This record gives sequence, structure tokens and C-alpha cells, in this order.
Amino acid sequence: MDQRSVRWLYQQLPVLVAKGIVAPETAAALRQHYGPLPAERSRLLVFGLLGGGLIGLGIILLIANNWEMLNRGWRLALSMTLLLVAQGIAVFGHKKQLDLSWLEGAALFWAAMTGVTLALVSQTYHLSENTGAFLLAWLLLVLPIAYLLNSAMVAAAVVVLATVWAGTTHWSGDDGWVWGLYLLLGPLVWRLWRQEAWSGRVAFLGWVLSLAMLAALAITGQRWLHALAWLVFGAFLLRYRWESYFVLPEDAKFYGAPRRIIGTGGLFVLLFILSFRGVWESMTPLWRTMPGEWWLLAG
Repeated sequence: MDQRSVRWLYQQLPVLVAKGIVAPETAAALRQHYGPLPAERSRLLVFGLLGGGLIGLGIILLIANNWEMLNRGWRLALSMTLLLVAQGIAVFGHKKQLDLSWLEGAALFWAAMTGVTLALVSQTYHLSENTGAFLLAWLLLVLPIAYLLNSAMVAAAVVVLATVWAGTTHWSGDDGWVWGLYLLLGPLVWRLWRQEAWSGRVAFLGWVLSLAMLAALAITGQRWLHALAWLVFGAFLLRYRWESYFVLPEDAKFYGAPRRIIGTGGLFVLLFILSFRGVWESMTPLWRTMPGEWWLLAG
């Protein structure tokens, strides 16, 4: 039985014992059989992530301070060494099955060094000055790390990179592909939720993904939404509410219910905005609605 099911069973046992449906001896036997739930070490996880991030930033500053003194050969060797060291640390932690906080820190460090190496090689050989292309390449290189190490933090980094990429490519018309990039994380999100329910790191990924999707709707909808803009945003927030109950159901706790909190809070903010007369006067008339808006609303 997975951790989510065991957690649900342990929540139900006191109720079942109080109602006389399950004997106390049976409840104790069940707890002994499945064992204690692994305690989530939130502090260790935070410090592990901070450690991986700070080490990566320190290396970047050290390289930047001495970059002009190195020739192309040394620059390439240094860049590849950083990537190989990060990979070695991550593989070592995975093979030894070290603590979750250690693994998440190592995964985040690997993801950071991937971006650093890509940036250094591009700068050394003047491969490209396109920010969108750099972000997309970094995102696609980091995505396998999230799956290989089952890392929620790297998945959150992928979500942020995808959203920033959508913002940088908005005027070229390619920002709509951000929804496809989000879908690439679907199997990983499902797997993490099945294994851990709404643990701390999964809840963090849920918050990042929920906020990013709302931002992506604002970015990609600028060309399509006119008369039905507020209605589409309202439908999107209502969808969050519906998903929180029927698609990967969320916990009752605040931190474990990102879509429910964002959906509810967003609807209140939307209603407050619509209470101003100027908002209604600035709306595009309904008869000028573009066909794409109806498709978005239906979706």
C-alpha cells in the first residue's frame, strides 16, 4: 500500500475505533503491520535546497570573477567539469539512497549546473544570443533530471523556466507551446502524488504549477481574449476549484490545497475588480467577440 493510502487509513482508524467498527487490538495490529509513516523533514529539505542553491551561486561568482583570465580551452573544460561533478553527486546520492533533503539538493544543484554550463559554452563560442532559445534548451535538458531523481523541486524549476520562456516569446507567437511543456510534467506530478499525497514538496510543486498556469493564461490570452476575458478567467478559477476535489484531491490543510486556495481567492479578487464601473465600461462589446474566445471558454 502506498504512503497516501496508509496516511488515509491512519486518519480513519480513530474514527472506526470510536464507533466500534474496528477493535483497538485490530487498529494496533494494522499500525504495526504498515509501520510508522516516514516523518517529513521539512527543515532538512529547506536547508538541503538552500545548500545546493548557495553552492551553485558561489561557483558562478567564482567563475565570473576569473572568467577573463581563462582561454577557450580552460573555459570549456571548467564548464564540463562542473556538469560532471554535479552529475556524479546526484548519481552517488541516488545509488546510496540518501535522505530526501540531500537528494533534492543534489538534483537542484545538477539542474543549476546544467544551466551554468549551457550559458558558459554559449558565451564562449558565441552560439546564440536568443534568451528564449537558451531557456527552452535549459528546460529540456533539466526535464529528464526531474524524472530520473523523482525531484519535485527540479520539476518546479522546469515550471518556472517554461513560464519565463512563454513571457520572452510572447511577441513571436510561440508562447502557446507553454501548455505543452506543462503537460510534459503530468506523469511526474501523478507519480509523486500517488507516492506521497500532498507532502511538503509535492504541495510546493502544486503551488508553483498552479500560479504558473494562471500566469501563462494571462500571457497567452493577450492575443485571444477581449470581450470574454474576465469570463474565461472566472471559468479557469472555477476549474481549479473543481480539480481540487475530483482531480488529485487536495488536503484540508492550507498548504496542501493550492488550487482550492488560488481558485477561491482568485474568484474573490475577480469579483472585486468587476465591482468597478470603469472595468465594465472598458470592456470590448460582446458582438466583437473573436471565435477563439469561445473555444477558450469551452475548454
